[in-house]
Amino acid sequence: MGSSSSSGFTNPMSSIGAIGGKWTKCLHFWNGKQWVQVSDDKLFVFFGKELQAKEEIILSSEIRKYDLWWKPEWVANLHEYTIVKTTNWWWSFEKMSEGIFMQRFKSEQQARCSFAGKPRPFDNGQASKCVLAPNKETIMDVAEWIISRYPSFE
Repeated sequence: MGSSSSSGFTNPMSSIGAIGGKWTKCLHFWNGKQWVQVSDDKLFVFFGKELQAKEEIILSSEIRKYDLWWKPEWVANLHEYTIVKTTNWWWSFEKMSEGIFMQRFKSEQQARCSFAGKPRPFDNGQASKCVLAPNKETIMDVAEWIISRYPSFE
């Protein structure tokens, strides 16, 4: 189910964007107070210097989902997002029409239950897949995968 890059990294986010509508190719990072939009020419610097992504070794990841029953006009009523556990943080990644949204937290509970500092409305706690990451990939590998998969953000 994962997608491999030239480094051999198999990304659990490979299912993100496999189907769905049009979306804006940009990255948004929740800094604990507001969303910061990161342009494509700043992604490596942002991940490397701001997030110290090369030091954040991925320990495990899971794809989570919750029902969007409050949007009855949508045919597929599930929203999926990826939770990644690293050396020091819990991260969430999700693709929406406005771009890829990324957050990091000190606890799994926050990563699963918060979005933009507010409770996720309908996360029922279902994890569809949990993957251990024995190859010592890092969050920087995720950044490289995002850039290679979506080479030009608008």
